[in-house]
Amino acid sequence: MKVHTIKQIGLTAALLLLAAVLETKAAMFPLATIPGFAGIQHAALSASCALLAFIFSSVAGGMKDDERPHVRSRALLARIVSLACLIVPVSYLGSSFLYENRASAWEAYQASPMYGADQALIADPMSDRYERDMARDRLTKPTTSELSIFHFEFWMALFFQVVVITAAGIKLAPPATEAEVKHWRSVAAGKKAAITRRRNAAKKLAKRKPLLRIVS
Repeated sequence: MKVHTIKQIGLTAALLLLAAVLETKAAMFPLATIPGFAGIQHAALSASCALLAFIFSSVAGGMKDDERPHVRSRALLARIVSLACLIVPVSYLGSSFLYENRASAWEAYQASPMYGADQALIADPMSDRYERDMARDRLTKPTTSELSIFHFEFWMALFFQVVVITAAGIKLAPPATEAEVKHWRSVAAGKKAAITRRRNAAKKLAKRKPLLRIVS
């Protein structure tokens, strides 16, 4: 087996491992917030869409390097499908990040003196109604997350998912052969010579003096 093939297998395995970790994380949100079999279905939906995004990105990378023009022209379509498949896993992964952060913050709040103060505030009928409502909201344990593009967790999830599918479309090229090295060096030398000829021609043209013709 060639060295670049081993490297490609290692890269793909690392990406699949990262994708599995991300989808395991994303599955925590529907499994924790959606009861019964429906939660499992939502987790499977996220994993399926993430897998399709990975596959279509890899296909797009192969189509882009194809020698046939009609195949290369469809690479953009495969890339668009790959990005469209990311909508579901990005949503669940970002929601999982946000839900976990809110749950951790609420547990820290529950262990703090403020938790008991809010309970006493709600029990006091003489306290301000607005303050009681705010305390009641703080005492309510978060059971879901309302993810939006204004949350940092959304952009973190988008970053991880885009990194995975972008890397999935990268194909490691084998080392250049001696003939290929000579060919590309000659091409580079030819381009450099053409640039030098154009530069020299422009200098000669600039040095020419216009001929003055006296008309009587």
